Amino acid sequence: MSVTNLPKKFKNAPSEAHFFEDLILDRSNVIDRVVDAVARESMFPETILLYAVDDAVLVANVKDEDIQVIISSAKKNKIRVKARYSIGRCRASVRQVFDSVDEVTTDAVRYLIWKARMLTKIKVRENCFPEFSHFLISRNSEDLDILDYVGRGVVSAIWDTMPDVDDLFVVQNYQPNGISIEVHGWGVSCKWIEDFNYIGVHVERIRRQGVNGYVDGENEASIRSILVKAYDAATELGEEYTSDWKYADNAPASTARKVADFLLSPFQKSK
Repeated sequence: MSVTNLPKKFKNAPSEAHFFEDLILDRSNVIDRVVDAVARESMFPETILLYAVDDAVLVANVKDEDIQVIISSAKKNKIRVKARYSIGRCRASVRQVFDSVDEVTTDAVRYLIWKARMLTKIKVRENCFPEFSHFLISRNSEDLDILDYVGRGVVSAIWDTMPDVDDLFVVQNYQPNGISIEVHGWGVSCKWIEDFNYIGVHVERIRRQGVNGYVDGENEASIRSILVKAYDAATELGEEYTSDWKYADNAPASTARKVADFLLSPFQKSK
């Protein structure tokens, strides 16, 4: 089993394939946290592939999505993490340099995967729909003024109820029945058609499996109420789905993870 669209440096690298259900992950191991993140951001976390070269390790999902995360050492004992997501020929990547291995948490890597996935999906839609447009806003960008009343209410409700959500992609598509508007954040999305007085909500927690909700109206209080209910239901669903996932301190490490430990040994001490 192999991964398509591998970066050149990993083409002939030694690799290991693992059925995710057989893995016991050690949360104190940075590579295991990356594996955990890939699994949680995958629709079907069935088979995980690990590749190792002299200065980096790649973790990939090979079910029906092309998710890749590359972790490597950077200057001054820092850690570089790069998430790649592909749909056909469209690909996007997001990278971040962390000050220490402790900062490379499962959620931090999940966020990078989500952002790469969103950027890839945007590329696909731009190629298919000429009237499609998008922009990115964040909590400290002070860009709420560019949104209409409904958009500001949706964004404010998301930020008020989900403190771990920052960046939001606002997507607009001009359709015959009106302007379709979507707001996407990590683990949350809201969609509506202008002047239809109806908003669809989708929330994911714990892993990429979500709960839908519907707002009959467009006022911020109603949006917030549905988001809270969907958030709680998605948390319960995610906990149930992952209840049989295996975690242990000092779990047996695979060859690829042992290689990674050696490469990262000067700063491998982790929480």
